[in-house]
Amino acid sequence: MTVLGYLCMLLVGVSLGMLGGGGSILTVPILTYLFGLDAVHATAYSLFIVGLSAAVGAVGKMKQGNVKPKVGALLAIPGFLGVFLSRAFLIPLLPTHVFALNDFVLTKDMFIMMIFAIMMLAASYSMIRGRRNTSSRDSTAKPMHHGKIIFGGFLIGVLTGFVGAGGFMIIPAF
Repeated sequence: MTVLGYLCMLLVGVSLGMLGGGGSILTVPILTYLFGLDAVHATAYSLFIVGLSAAVGAVGKMKQGNVKPKVGALLAIPGFLGVFLSRAFLIPLLPTHVFALNDFVLTKDMFIMMIFAIMMLAASYSMIRGRRNTSSRDSTAKPMHHGKIIFGGFLIGVLTGFVGAGGFMIIPAF
């Protein structure tokens, strides 16, 4: 299983390089089911693995002039705060057994993976559905609402810290 896990992680790297995203959606299940990590550790490792990969990719994009550092900071700083607060306070608040009914016990790991699966389904649905108002795009830039960017970054950070995936929400946030 470990060899299969490493091969799958190689594919994650290839997909990140080609598509620029989706790493956490692939990394968390690989770490959980192929490497045998519990959901809390898998989501934390995913943040590190995909974050490091994204940072390496961002350097090239910055050299090409495709990054607006001020806008990135408006999203990233509250995002880091959201991840920190989620990992430091929200995850530890969850009890080991979240819910029990007769013989069924919803554990902390199962709950995190269930939220992860719901986020994956919501993301796939929104990608399949597509944008509703694509015909009225114009070339003029819309004014940025700094408060919305900061709030969006914080919310993305909290969700990303909770399930270890959420980078796919950054593009729609912009």
